[in-house]
Amino acid sequence: MNKQQRKDWDELVNASNAGSLYITEYTRQTIIAANAYILKLERELQNIKGGRKIAAILKSKVPV
Repeated sequence: MNKQQRKDWDELVNASNAGSLYITEYTRQTIIAANAYILKLERELQNIKGGRKIAAILKSKVPV
């Protein structure tokens, strides 16, 4: 995500957590779950860029 996309996404997540949006509970939980997954992937991308090992989430499920 670029800076503007990150800012927009964070505002959406914060608004859904604060209950200031008119959304269903299911949608709120989906936003929170998506945010957690995005943060996890961004952390793993930083690890890869830093030359650390590839995380299990990004490894192939099928033996090569």
